[in-house]
Amino acid sequence: MAPAGLPVESFRDRVRVVLVRPLRCGNVGSAARAMKNMGLRRLYLVAPQEDDWAEARKMAPGAHDLLEAAVHCDTTAQAVADCQWVVGTTARGRRLRWPVVEPPELARVLLDKPGEVAVVFGPEDSGLDNDALSLCHQLVTIPTDEAPSLNLAQAVLIVAHDIFEEARRRGYRPPPRRRRSRRGTRQLPAEPRPVPPNPGENPAAASFMLELVERAVSNLDRGAYLRGRSREQVKLTLYHLLERTRPSLREVSILMGMTRKLAYALEHPETIQPAAAEPEDQDQDQDQDQDQDQDQDQD
Repeated sequence: MAPAGLPVESFRDRVRVVLVRPLRCGNVGSAARAMKNMGLRRLYLVAPQEDDWAEARKMAPGAHDLLEAAVHCDTTAQAVADCQWVVGTTARGRRLRWPVVEPPELARVLLDKPGEVAVVFGPEDSGLDNDALSLCHQLVTIPTDEAPSLNLAQAVLIVAHDIFEEARRRGYRPPPRRRRSRRGTRQLPAEPRPVPPNPGENPAAASFMLELVERAVSNLDRGAYLRGRSREQVKLTLYHLLERTRPSLREVSILMGMTRKLAYALEHPETIQPAAAEPEDQDQDQDQDQDQDQDQDQD
């Protein structure tokens, strides 16, 4: 649950990422991209050591708005002055008073806070100094194997991802995405809503659905549908459609029978016969014939 009175999506505007004296603008751009991927919008920069913002934009496709809206500060104290809770990142143990948590626990803590919160990342070569750490209420460390040091953007992505996942666990749903194609811009759902399988029926195995997709695409290929289209993309689209609907084994078997019949008809077009007229149509024809006979009798 979000703090009382606040919608869960408020994390997007309440959580700020503070980069203290970043050495490379390219790393700033990559960090901005990581933030945008995970729904975070507020970037604060403390005394960047480089001024190559073209490189930052190059490394931040889709996140130029975050770079343009970034707040530049002279000191870390300025960047976190109005924050209720401040967390510093560290790759090494500290023999000081700060409690240390890992990203999943940090995400729960931050989303429970009702006010502004900040996650502070230090320079790539040295991390946060004691002056910056003195402003923090707690520290977060990212567990690693042998090499404890992470690239700045990697660290931002991991922390931001756990915040995003915690928000999703509490009910947050990302806004619909827009994807541009040759036919224009289409709006796609943020997440598919799978249809539960029919009760009492066994769901079809993935291998069976893949076989169905292969047969369907082969038929489309014979019918010239794939001309100018990517075979793999069509296969992927059909498989995702089946996966979302979660068909039963019986339903996929029915579709397999349809594809076999269609394949045979495509290979032997001379066997194709028009469908028989519907009974209702036949009845109507008989009624019309009777009407015509009555007219002739009257004549």
